[in-house]
Amino acid sequence: MPPKILFDVDVQSVRWTESDLHALKRAIGQTIPFLRSFNFSVSLTLTTDKKIQKINCEWRGKNKSTNVLSFPSGELENVKTWPKEIPLPLGDIVLAHETCVREAKNFNIPFHYYIMFLAVHGTLHLLGHDHKTDSDHQKMIRAELRILKQLKLANPYPLMQNKNTDA
Repeated sequence: MPPKILFDVDVQSVRWTESDLHALKRAIGQTIPFLRSFNFSVSLTLTTDKKIQKINCEWRGKNKSTNVLSFPSGELENVKTWPKEIPLPLGDIVLAHETCVREAKNFNIPFHYYIMFLAVHGTLHLLGHDHKTDSDHQKMIRAELRILKQLKLANPYPLMQNKNTDA
């Protein structure tokens, strides 16, 4: 039986729609592995460029907006001893609407496909993936592409080549 995912959603901009939220939940659900019979929780904040810029400055020292930020809870380290009846909190994912729209247009990727890609990317960070080294980056890309294929979404990387993004 697949895990149940509990979402704590904070919508901070009227630009985000129910359809957007559904797409994001679907992508996150496909990304979370089937570990034992765990239930998980993910905090999802759908915000604006201005608000994500403040978060990015405070937590990463970068005074600019970005498309997605992920903040792992660290509880995944306790998966072996975590009580099955309590959802395991994976962490927080924050997305900025204006940046997502701008980048999706720039890459010529449909908005829902792009935010689903970013949700997969952000969730992989919650699960311990990173892209600090070339080797880690390649592992993360392979994981992203495997999940996107399961979601029946095309590989976005050829469209994003030579274009700047923080994903």
